Amino acid sequence: MIRIRVLFCLFISFIAVVQSSATIISSSCVSQASLYQFGCSSSRTLSCYCNNVNWLGSVTACAYENSKSNKTLDSTLMKLAAQCSSIKVYTLEDMKKIYLNASNYLRAPVKSDTKLVVNQPLTANETAYHYYYEVSYGTHLNLMRSQWCAWGLVFFWVVVLAVATVFNIMKRIFGKSIVPNSIKKSLIYPSVYKDYHERTFYLWKRLPFNFPTRGRGLVVLVFVILTILSLNFGHNIKLPHPYDRPRWRRSMAFVSRRADLMSVALFPIVYLFGIRNNPFIPITGISFSAFNYYHKWSAYVCFMLAVVHSIVMTASGVKRGVFQALVRKLYFRWGIVATILMSVIIFQSEKVFRNKGYEIFLLIHKAMNIMFIIAMYYHCHTLGWMGWIWSMAGILCFDRFSRIVRIVMNGGLKTATLSTTADSNVIKISVKKPKFFKYQVGAFAYMYFLSPKSAWFYSFQSHPFTVLSERHRDPNNPDQLTMYVKANKGITRVLLSKVLSAPNHTVDCKIFLEGPYGVTVPHIAKIKRNLVGVAAGLGVAAIYPHFVECLRLPSTEQFQHKFYWIINDLSHREWFENELQWLKERNCEVSVIFTGSSCEDTNSDESTKGFDDKEDGKITVRCLNKRPDLEELVRSEIKLSELDNNNVTFYSCGPATFNDDFRHAVVQGLDSSSKIDVELEEESFTW
Repeated sequence: MIRIRVLFCLFISFIAVVQSSATIISSSCVSQASLYQFGCSSSRTLSCYCNNVNWLGSVTACAYENSKSNKTLDSTLMKLAAQCSSIKVYTLEDMKKIYLNASNYLRAPVKSDTKLVVNQPLTANETAYHYYYEVSYGTHLNLMRSQWCAWGLVFFWVVVLAVATVFNIMKRIFGKSIVPNSIKKSLIYPSVYKDYHERTFYLWKRLPFNFPTRGRGLVVLVFVILTILSLNFGHNIKLPHPYDRPRWRRSMAFVSRRADLMSVALFPIVYLFGIRNNPFIPITGISFSAFNYYHKWSAYVCFMLAVVHSIVMTASGVKRGVFQALVRKLYFRWGIVATILMSVIIFQSEKVFRNKGYEIFLLIHKAMNIMFIIAMYYHCHTLGWMGWIWSMAGILCFDRFSRIVRIVMNGGLKTATLSTTADSNVIKISVKKPKFFKYQVGAFAYMYFLSPKSAWFYSFQSHPFTVLSERHRDPNNPDQLTMYVKANKGITRVLLSKVLSAPNHTVDCKIFLEGPYGVTVPHIAKIKRNLVGVAAGLGVAAIYPHFVECLRLPSTEQFQHKFYWIINDLSHREWFENELQWLKERNCEVSVIFTGSSCEDTNSDESTKGFDDKEDGKITVRCLNKRPDLEELVRSEIKLSELDNNNVTFYSCGPATFNDDFRHAVVQGLDSSSKIDVELEEESFTW
């Protein structure tokens, strides 16, 4: 197998070398032949040359004289034929016959041939040919380097994904965590700026910023540095040049071309990282939020490269006095349109505009992405490199097609049951599990709520909700999927109003179900570590499935599993009581921490005693009247795990403030000298 791969790579390399040599030789032959008069006026040069048997005989003779192999010769002749393809179609046999005929009349060029019309084919002027060969080689080398730099940006992300895949497989298949605590403490978990990550930092109380973790920030920093170095590396500028004599013209041409190719090469990366159906999410274990962050920065870099290309092309056209002529060309006008579209897409994607009106942002974002693909098609279809454009369009079509397939596979139009309690703003959504819906821990699904009485645009919105399987709790309905939704604004607030106004606070709603998403490589390795889940509010729905997966099978090993749920509304216990009792039945220590102002708000002393369990007693509620000390909680759990000599994994999920505080607590609690492995698995509502 290895031999086949090596032979294939050598074959591809051979073909590339042949094609490159043919391009340089054909260009050099045409350039040296242009020194002589073949009776062609400047207005119809190409048409004249391609029908002039003496010119054709001269360039084919040059090809025969300078090609070092039959393969190179054939490729060179076809390159020459391609230059005339818009005037007259020549086959390889036609070009060889032209040379055979010309070989009977060939003569060496003389000085008068530059002024007087040449009436017979000429042999190549070796001095002129070698001069043009060096020029063409330099130009071709710069083009190849630009393509290498463009591919280099793509392969940077290939390396990132490959490394992440190795780590993910080692963890899930072999149960090995190969990242030491010191790296987690200093690089993986902490934020770039203080403890801001999911929370938004407002500069001057107006400009919003979201900071990545140091690990993600380092990846992007290396990517940006690589882009800057690639843009400025290895521009082979040799003077004098037959076409662009001033050095600035050569420099601008090279920089513009390289920025253009690097920007175009990032198109599929930007689109792939931004879609829902990204095939690398399950393989690499990289979260959707991380891919979304890389998507944004790939788009920023892509945009800046496009701006460099556009500015250099415009400045060059103005300085040469040909800008108006360029604007009249179709490809140039579409390039301007594409740059403007990119500017609008980047500008309106910023958080400040998304927060003001997400529905408007989404509509503009989708429409302009389609328009951008169209603009790039008309910009590049005569210039080449259409593979990048088609890949971009293919990725977008793949994502949309996959969404439709998921909806169809889930049964198309379905009926969901929405319910809640009178004093709760949490909606419970129950829907019959589709036949092909494969549930896995951490899975979530998108829902489209269809209602003729709601605003028309709500039906086109899809909202992601964590899927909670209840097969172990409800034997009468083993095929139910359950999701808990906290009403915020928009469609969720409308749904809550409908549920509260309905009899028994229950209502049916027509939906489309798209999912599951968040499905990763199966966790084959047995979990041999303590689990500590800390959830705030609705985050309990995301943490709970991880404990179900671990506790559903009996185990003879002694591990200490703990589940903390932090709430500010005691009514939340009612809709999650069964799940907490299930954990307790399996020897998982469950603690509900109430942070409200007073436990007396429940109008019952049950708040301190807990609620009854049919068999195993009570789950107590600790009334703190304030937020718990997360750093102390993390430190105590790590110490207990160290005493048992068990590794420990913390699962956390909650609002942005809670997630940032808990991540900071884990960073502070981590000790590089600790003999146990400490991990943080964070579920997030923020993308």
